[in-house]
Amino acid sequence: MFSPEGRLVWSQESQLAKGTSTVEWNGLRTDGSRVPRGLYFVKLTDGASGTHVIHKVVMTH
Repeated sequence: MFSPEGRLVWSQESQLAKGTSTVEWNGLRTDGSRVPRGLYFVKLTDGASGTHVIHKVVMTH
């Protein structure tokens, strides 16, 4: 999860099965502090091919 300025605020590595998967984020930074309301970007990367997709996320608390 990245801030609009491009700073990494949270990350998780996991092996997901092919098809539809769910990744949950509780709105906390890696250090446990809550992020402010606003726009964030989630980057999902396929470790095998290196391809990635980026989605917008709006944190509203």
